Amino acid sequence: MVGSPTQTGGTPPAADIPAGDGVLVARCGVTVDHRILVPIALKDAYAALDAVKVNLKHVLLFADGGDAEDITPAVKALVASAEGRGITTSVVALGHGPDVPDCEELSRLGKGRFYIVEDATK
Repeated sequence: MVGSPTQTGGTPPAADIPAGDGVLVARCGVTVDHRILVPIALKDAYAALDAVKVNLKHVLLFADGGDAEDITPAVKALVASAEGRGITTSVVALGHGPDVPDCEELSRLGKGRFYIVEDATK
């Protein structure tokens, strides 16, 4: 499951992408004024994964390290709850910024990995 910003001003439905070997890959997410709204993206991703039976459920969230909006205690609890249901969460932060520590914490709570992409052109 890949959570990615896909359009401005609304939440698109999760769209299945053929991945083979029983793996479901979907894109879902939302941006407003180019800000990634993490709570909505994660809720959509977890709902899509809760609805399927697969052996491995993993969310990969791409977020701007300086503009990942609304990572609140409730969002952290959402990630921890998903992990309790067997859904792990990793985060890729694009650039260093004030939201990087929260992005890193989400990956820890979700028992996933954390990555920083310092230069998106490489």
